[in-house]
Amino acid sequence: PGPDVTYEAMEGVWRLEEWNGEELIDGAYLFIEFSTDKHFEMWDNLGSMYPQLRTGRYSISQNDNNEFMLTGTYDNGVGDWAKEYEVIMPKGGNTMTWQSKEESMSFSRVDEIPEFN
Repeated sequence: PGPDVTYEAMEGVWRLEEWNGEELIDGAYLFIEFSTDKHFEMWDNLGSMYPQLRTGRYSISQNDNNEFMLTGTYDNGVGDWAKEYEVIMPKGGNTMTWQSKEESMSFSRVDEIPEFN
């Protein structure tokens, strides 16, 4: 297990590198930026050929097994994230994995979200 997953540790911009053990297809992307005030901004083109912005709030909790769990709610009225994810951040804090019963996602820390025009 890595260090505690805190709002300070999550703060910053992350790029999705792998989904269920597979690299994203060429041209596909998802970037998510977490702030310590529990807000996120996510840009992706996974369901569209155009960039889509989603914003909302996120929450970190610890379950009875001392696993750090991540949940979120979208601002646009769509509601909650479809899943609750266990978050694992190895030492160094530059990578993280989200794991649910159905899927896993691997992220790496990046400097910023690219400009999408």
